[in-house]
Formats: sequence, C-alpha cells, structure tokens
Amino acid sequence: MLPRSVRMSLLLVGVSGILAGEMLQAQLPQTRLHAVFPAGCQAGQSAEVRLTAGEDLEEISGLLFSHPGITAVQKQNEQGQPLENLFQVSVNADVPVGLYEVRCQGLFGTSNPRRFVVGGRPEVLETETNDPAPAKAMPIELNTVVNGRMDGGTDIDWFQFSARQGQAITFDLWGERLDSRLDATLAVFDATGRRQLQVVRDTVGNDPVLIFTPPADGTYLLKLHDHLFRNGNDYGYRLEAHTGPHIVAVHPAAG
Repeated sequence: MLPRSVRMSLLLVGVSGILAGEMLQAQLPQTRLHAVFPAGCQAGQSAEVRLTAGEDLEEISGLLFSHPGITAVQKQNEQGQPLENLFQVSVNADVPVGLYEVRCQGLFGTSNPRRFVVGGRPEVLETETNDPAPAKAMPIELNTVVNGRMDGGTDIDWFQFSARQGQAITFDLWGERLDSRLDATLAVFDATGRRQLQVVRDTVGNDPVLIFTPPADGTYLLKLHDHLFRNGNDYGYRLEAHTGPHIVAVHPAAG
C-alpha cells in the first residue's frame, strides 16, 4: 500500500484536475439566443429579422428553423459584406400556421431555440411615432398583426382603429408565449384617450387577450405597455387584432 502522504497527494491532484476542468468548461463561450425581431412572419411572405438579444453572438452566419419551408439568407451591404445579425426570412405558402423554433449558428456553435410564429394575416411593424401621447396613436387595420417592442424609458404604444357597434374584436397579445420578457397590459379607450372602456392582463400566462365589443360605430384607441413599464431588446410582442373566431374555453378539456 502507498504511504498515506503519497495517497493524499494523488487525491489532491485528482480533485484539482476535476475543478480545473469544470472551471475551463464554465469559461468556454457558447452561442445563446434570447430574442429575434420580429418573432414571426406571414405564410407566403418574407420579413427582415434581426437577432436583438443574446450572448456570444460573434460571426453569426445562419438561422435554422424547425420547418424546412422556413429559410433565411444573411443580408449584405452594397459591398457584398454580410450585415451583422440581420437576415431575410422567407416562409413558403404551404407552411401551416403555428409555432416553430429558430436557432442561430455562429463562431461558438448552434444556439438554443427561440419561438417563431408563422401567421395567416398581413403583418406590419409598430412605429415609434405612436407614443407617448394618444393623439399620436398609430392607425391599424383590423385582421392584421402588429410586431412591436418596448423601446426606451416608460414606453407606451398607442394604436387607433375603427369599429362598428356590436362587432366582436379580439386583441391577442403574444409576449411570454414568444419567450419575451414582456408582461403586457392592454386597455381600450374612447377616441379622446381619456375614458377607459376596458382593460385586461394575464389572460394566457402573462399575455393579455382583450375581447372588445364597441358600444357604437366610431374610432377607438388601444393602449399597450409593460405592467412595470420595463423595456429592452427582449421585450418584443406580436399583437393580433382580428374579428375572427376566438376560443375562450372548451368543456371537457380532455377526452
């Protein structure tokens, strides 16, 4: 048997080797994706998608989707050089509407997945001229999707829409369901922005779904903000404003 001093020395060497290996592994960079914007695209269309939040995103050269009908090409400048973290995403018309996954590939490997929606309605980008005053609300058409983000300060997004009396309108805000940190509140106001008609939050997890029936024909305002007025590149959202069917509950919920 080896002397006790020799055995202790070997034990210390082994422990030191294990700890050094764990420290080395912990220090290795790994591509991590936190957010893309916009986090979706209409079937049969294309959209400019940017990686807006993540870690170790050096030399990102491609995006991988969980459906072969969704592809991406890195955008280039006038000199033919790749633009950092910016891609043109195309969705084939036969890709079913629903949730998919997107990963990015870079110098430090393939990232974790983030959620990406393929929708069936026309999509627009939110414009920052719509805040902070209701008078500057961004006009939107019903049966469209608005892609937006909470940017800077206590960002509040206002939207203006026209509706008919008795028309059932669903405002379905996708934030948490798309890996966003947004905990949104939705509220409908009259055309002046002073009288609140309806407010909702935390309908599907942290995501609000507001079903509004206008009391009269006219113009109304929709107010959207984070519950704690937080903001950042990973506070994106997709707002579906539509007059189509919306399932609130089913019974029984299993069979």
